[in-house]
Amino acid sequence: MNLKPFIDQLDLGIDETYRGDCPVCQGKNTFTATRSVGGIIFNCYKNSCEISGKSARSITLEDITALRSSKDNRGYAVLHEPDHWTRAHPKLYSWLSNYGLSPHRVDTRYDVKEDRAVFLIKKDRKVVDAAGRCVARNQTPKWKRYADTSVPYTHGDGNLAVVVEDCISASVVGEMENITGFALLGTNLLDEHIDFLKPYSRIVVALDPDARKKTLKITSELRSYFPYVYAMNLHDDLKYKLPLDINHLRKITNEYGTSIN
Repeated sequence: MNLKPFIDQLDLGIDETYRGDCPVCQGKNTFTATRSVGGIIFNCYKNSCEISGKSARSITLEDITALRSSKDNRGYAVLHEPDHWTRAHPKLYSWLSNYGLSPHRVDTRYDVKEDRAVFLIKKDRKVVDAAGRCVARNQTPKWKRYADTSVPYTHGDGNLAVVVEDCISASVVGEMENITGFALLGTNLLDEHIDFLKPYSRIVVALDPDARKKTLKITSELRSYFPYVYAMNLHDDLKYKLPLDINHLRKITNEYGTSIN
């Protein structure tokens, strides 16, 4: 399918992102297109859809002016926590314990109104966004983003970044020595993620097993920017801490993490 007419009608400015239904597989809100100086990168993050690529678009003087203005004034508003969020709740504690996580180490809240465990997303130590995971098994949608930012969720203070899909996996690996869990909050690598990954000297891409193609694709993209990027082939989601996967990750950390300056 020729996506150029669809991409062109989006009329995106520099650093603007469109998100909506995929024009190919009709996936609900699974298609994104982000315009940068080099063109428009588009992708569907539904695992059964193979649509992704880059569409060229020339840059105008108006684009350059808008880009300079946005960079000069770019900032992230502080997310004010609603009254129906609480720091302490038995449901939150019980749910976190399923993954061996503690609310005393992982900065979370409980959304009483929507029955969600909420992971706080920070930039420069300020809460600018949050991602909520439903606690009930059959509740949909499973994940909710509370603000419209492209800031990833991170947990841990290691110099080796492990790129995963969700906050749970990021929190689990971020509890390991020398590791920072870096959640894309999906399977898309955005231009903004590149900047957030710059502080890390080593990067491991470890998306869930059903997204192996995306793992390889993102690894290839990151190698255009960073010299040390490793693709990890998982047997299960890292959040479930399968010993085979955790031991493999520890081996990678020992090989690459301890030598980081």
